[in-house]
Amino acid sequence: MKTFLLFTLLLGLFGQHKHPDYIIVKGKIENHEKGSYSQDYQLIKDVKFDAEGNFCDTLKLSSPFFRFRSGYFRCEVYAQNGDVVEIYGDCKHPESKKINGSNAEFITYLNEGGYPAELSQLYKNKSQDFKAYEKAFFKHKEDDLARLRIIKSKISPELYKKEKKYIEQNFYAMLMSLQVGVDEYSKTVRQECSQKFDCNDTYLYQRSDWQYHAIKLWGENSSDIYNGIFKDVSNPYAMEKVLTLYAKWYYIKEDMASLKKHHNKIINTVSDVETKEKIQEYYETALRVAPGTQVPNYKFKNRENKDVYLHDYRGKFIYIDLWASWCGPCKAQIPFVQARENECKEANRNIAFVSISGDKNEQAWRMSMEEHHCHGEQLIMSYGTDFMKFLQVEGIPRFVLLDTEGKIVNANAPRPQAKKEFYQMLEKAGVN
Repeated sequence: MKTFLLFTLLLGLFGQHKHPDYIIVKGKIENHEKGSYSQDYQLIKDVKFDAEGNFCDTLKLSSPFFRFRSGYFRCEVYAQNGDVVEIYGDCKHPESKKINGSNAEFITYLNEGGYPAELSQLYKNKSQDFKAYEKAFFKHKEDDLARLRIIKSKISPELYKKEKKYIEQNFYAMLMSLQVGVDEYSKTVRQECSQKFDCNDTYLYQRSDWQYHAIKLWGENSSDIYNGIFKDVSNPYAMEKVLTLYAKWYYIKEDMASLKKHHNKIINTVSDVETKEKIQEYYETALRVAPGTQVPNYKFKNRENKDVYLHDYRGKFIYIDLWASWCGPCKAQIPFVQARENECKEANRNIAFVSISGDKNEQAWRMSMEEHHCHGEQLIMSYGTDFMKFLQVEGIPRFVLLDTEGKIVNANAPRPQAKKEFYQMLEKAGVN
């Protein structure tokens, strides 16, 4: 009763009136579960439900896009300080939701749509037909533009213009980063897309983590990417987003001299205190897994359920594949791991290929090995164990190269699919 009275009081104080300094989010979720508000994959705060699933919270955000979540119920939200947004739904039917209040039509638009069936089928079949993807992405763009035109009169001209540009830019981004097609046509299309791609628009970064697209503009080499960022990015907001991702992905790929030089410039370029702290953390992480660092003698289990120690492979370079049966991108790399291993065996290179699963479910691991015809050294550990923490693994697949003494050569090695970069790494490391 006290909880209900408190909620009623909050609703009376905040629910009916706008406030210029924060966003009010209220509503009701049937069969509610623990809820949260998040932005940029970071928790903002928990949702404060009463016993019936009613809620009324205030948020103060610098960026207008955030996510509301309760169990499997998710809602992408667009709101700015002064707005009141109402969200209604049911955790048992997460696909249905009703939005009232500020920006209701636009928020509803954000939560509708999805990939066309043709595109979903291409992904499911792992198609390598670049033109088929291009056609499907074009349809996706046209469908989204049609949905946006329906609500044009219900949103501000400025927001309509921004979202229209996002839809068009997203088409370029999808084609630019598509990992299929090596013919002249696909290369030409990617080049044209990269020339049309905007890496300086604040709205694009707020809308969809644009830095993950932008960073692909400058290739795969960390020095080229670093130089490209400082050459092409002029918007301070975009700069901080892209530099943060650069620090996260590429610090651990750099040699010590480049790392220190690049970090010094990056940390003096960004101004936001939280961004500085995050980039500093990535720098310290890179120092902990720098080339030459000795990896402890961790213990694993092989497919025969016998103990295997990392030092058992001493005398050989070790190319480690960190994966799991539930990770789609990991499984996509399996054929390439096996291809590189076979090539190295034929060339008598002094290197062991070791795949280490992070599965907690051993049966799932064994079934996946059988399904994908995994051969060679197959080991298992629990995801998030000391070994992965030592290597600062935040996501998989992840590849690591160790030398003949078990010391780190590259803590974020090229994927086996990148054949050219893979063999360049081996040559540089002296893997004969």
